Amino acid sequence: MEHFRSKAYKGVREARMDQSRNFVIPGQNRILATLSRDLQIRLLPRMEKISLSIRQILYEPDEPITHAWFPLSGIVSLLIGLKGGEKVEVATVGNEGVAGIPLLLGADRGPLKAVCQVAGQALGRDVAAVALHHDVGVEGDREVEVSLAAVHGTGVRAGAA
Repeated sequence: MEHFRSKAYKGVREARMDQSRNFVIPGQNRILATLSRDLQIRLLPRMEKISLSIRQILYEPDEPITHAWFPLSGIVSLLIGLKGGEKVEVATVGNEGVAGIPLLLGADRGPLKAVCQVAGQALGRDVAAVALHHDVGVEGDREVEVSLAAVHGTGVRAGAA
């Protein structure tokens, strides 16, 4: 262990951390972390930090979605109902994603149910504040859309039934 404490190792470690502007720390949402600092400064004050409890329902299918949820910790399951009444997990969302994408795309509802599977915290943005162009302008809208597209492959993972 002594070699990890050496000054040479510390310098290498610090240099590598300094090179990454998107270094994600625990308790930080990756989508929000990819946004420019200027846009973060404009968006974050309009968000509220919310504790999510296990089995807490965030939204139901085909009912109005009240918030876009950016998890900082914990896991949100996205479920779809089958004809027989069963529910199947189609995706999970952690700190690398967002639950409530229909709101960000201009819709007020969607076909999925969102339930907190692992308790944690999230930054929530209510429906009145989700109209990003009012807060951040067209350039900010594009930056958020690019960030969503960039992490889409990792932001929502296929469920393991």
